[in-house]
Amino acid sequence: MAMTPVILGMALLLQPASPDAGLDCAWGAASAAEREAIADGMATGEATAVIDAAGMRLRECAIRAGHDEATGPGFIALAFSELARSALRGRLAAQGIDPALIESWFAAQDAATRIAIPDEAQGERVVLELNAAGVPMEALQQHAEMVGNYLATLIIPERVRRGLPPQ
Repeated sequence: MAMTPVILGMALLLQPASPDAGLDCAWGAASAAEREAIADGMATGEATAVIDAAGMRLRECAIRAGHDEATGPGFIALAFSELARSALRGRLAAQGIDPALIESWFAAQDAATRIAIPDEAQGERVVLELNAAGVPMEALQQHAEMVGNYLATLIIPERVRRGLPPQ
């Protein structure tokens, strides 16, 4: 009977890390300038030395949090998304787009929509719905790529938290 707590404790240690485990480390591992560079990288699709260096520190956070080869890549994608979203939030606000409206719209969507990368037809529906939610159409048209990247920073963590690949 004395073995039961030891076995239970070991079983808990062997559990896979939560997808969010290590995010506190990630926030401390990337400066505001690096978060901006990560957001830029989302827009261009290009890695830079700054992004690579941040990625190495995020890998360290993943290891410290108990992520392994199976969960580590998802954690890193989730962390990059969270860090980019913080930069994009400020950029959207500077362009007259309230990020809270996008987040509220996203939260109100069904599970399938929250994990889907929209195609062109779905993207048009999203634009109309965001406009109906209060985002000015002119701002949506002028800053479509930024809005799309912001949506990606919501979709990717949702996918990872459900055990799906980031994209």
